[in-house]
Amino acid sequence: MSVDDEDTRKVQTAVAGRAGSDDPVFMPFDAEDFDRFLEHYPERSFYCGILLGGCGKRLSAKRYVDKKCHFAHHPPVHCKRTANSESSADHLYIGKALQLWFAQQGQRGVNPSYRPSGHLVGEAVDLVHSAGRHVLRVQMSRRSKAEWEAADTELAGLREHVEWLFGPDSMVANWQMERLGYALRVQCRTVGTTRSVEIGTQFPNKPVEWTTLSECRLSERGITTPSLTEMHRGVRGEFQRADRPPYSAAPVAFPLAAKTVAFTGAVRAVESPVSAAAARIIYHADVQPIGSAVVRAQLSLPADAPVPEYLRVYLLQGAVLSSLALPDKPDVKWLISADGIRLIEKAAAAMWQGLSSHPAASKSKPPKDRAIATTTPARHAADVLGVLAAVIDQTSLALDQEDMDSVRQGARELERLLGTELPRTDALRARQELQECEAWIAERRDADEQRASESLTSCLDWLDTEGDCLAVQELRRRIREAEDLSEEAGDHFWLEQEERLEQWQARLAVELNRPSRQEIRALGSIVRRALELVVQSKQVLSWEQLAEWAEPKLAALLPEDKLAVLVEADRETPESRPLLSAIVVESNRQRPDPAYWDVLFELEREVPHETVKRRNWRSVLQAHGIV
Repeated sequence: MSVDDEDTRKVQTAVAGRAGSDDPVFMPFDAEDFDRFLEHYPERSFYCGILLGGCGKRLSAKRYVDKKCHFAHHPPVHCKRTANSESSADHLYIGKALQLWFAQQGQRGVNPSYRPSGHLVGEAVDLVHSAGRHVLRVQMSRRSKAEWEAADTELAGLREHVEWLFGPDSMVANWQMERLGYALRVQCRTVGTTRSVEIGTQFPNKPVEWTTLSECRLSERGITTPSLTEMHRGVRGEFQRADRPPYSAAPVAFPLAAKTVAFTGAVRAVESPVSAAAARIIYHADVQPIGSAVVRAQLSLPADAPVPEYLRVYLLQGAVLSSLALPDKPDVKWLISADGIRLIEKAAAAMWQGLSSHPAASKSKPPKDRAIATTTPARHAADVLGVLAAVIDQTSLALDQEDMDSVRQGARELERLLGTELPRTDALRARQELQECEAWIAERRDADEQRASESLTSCLDWLDTEGDCLAVQELRRRIREAEDLSEEAGDHFWLEQEERLEQWQARLAVELNRPSRQEIRALGSIVRRALELVVQSKQVLSWEQLAEWAEPKLAALLPEDKLAVLVEADRETPESRPLLSAIVVESNRQRPDPAYWDVLFELEREVPHETVKRRNWRSVLQAHGIV
């Protein structure tokens, strides 16, 4: 089944009034909240909003007791909207809440822009205020650092002041904290029949401090939360580090020619950050530009770059020579920053003769002597011991910092060194260090597998509560996530988890085999012709009998598809005539098929009260001439 044919009729959010409205509506999950929800919208004017990425068609509000209430499209479905969950309208809730807040702060005429330049609906929201001088960008979707910085530069060229609010999925707040010492966050949470907007203040290595918009105020520099105080140069966190300078001068950076700078002998710096939030890692390495001498220098590499192995030669990609100069520190420190690295094969490494014949690249570099050394046979044994000492230092540091990649790198280097001729005492040291690395890796692997198992349980629990409301595309993504976690769980992938995952895999297989909208229409035509013949014979029949007589495929349909087929069968029935679906009955022939009442609702016909439903149905049969 193609993406166009996927069933996207179950959605938790809509807009009210018209298709282009920015008035968001959230459907509460519980039947008890459903009636209270409809009290606010007696006209039931719900749409799959354009600003939700939807088709603009009208939606029906569905009330259920045994599963979650939700909105549904009228079949056939032509909607390609992909975000259907309870958070899928959060950008509208946030935009409306900020618009009201700005008005309360004396800023009139502030209107949210839900499609800023370069963004799709739902990815960002812009609010221009203070007579057009300031802009608040709410970043909802994920962005890389380069994309965020480019957007910030673009906005700064248009407005005097740019302020950022970061949504739960933006993945940018850490870079803002590096710049300002704090970041402002925004989130929505379900409260009764709506979604409540909260503003958070995030400081490095601290949990986000959440508050309501009513507790915030507008200053010349933007939103001021209770956790922030106004300072002479803007807003600064009360808990900002005392040793942070009041500002950082823009660094001087000289781009280095592409494919000209290589390095080897990289050792992670002791002062380099090890937290998961760290964006870059500092290494000490022997560096050589083509045609120049080898120097010992500091390298700054992205945290997600491959960990360089001590004995290999690498090429720097996107390298710049940069400095950090502060007003109160006249001395200048230089380092080489790069966007990434690439391993250089032995033949290509000859272009950097100082490195290809260098002790580190030839397993003969004394770590404490950073001067360039030759590899004469007389020094070979001592140099190997020097490399061993450097690797042991590196792995010991990696163990202390709990850096898995560096520990694995150290273990590989120790295995290689144990394959050389080492003195017995030094071989014992290397073997003990290797065993410590292997034991730590095994312990961490077990802990990682246990965490993956716990995440898998959470994922399966989420599917059990949310899975029925997911479109097939989203359901497939969630199940793939669970499958990935099951592989990561290793020995902690339990039988009960396997059985639950298999149930959802089977459910997905059923969903993928559901009929397309064209097939629904075709089945509807078949059912209509069959029911017209049955009406002429003054009879009723069950769904099972209808499937046996008219089309065997009907027997295997899910309840939602069965309803869609019956709706199609009665779509052309004039309003003055009773629905043909009324003659489809339960097996005991005492009541109509439960889908009949939903057909009435979907075709916007009056649904009788529970107390008179059966009498109403009998009158419909009489209108068909069936007594």
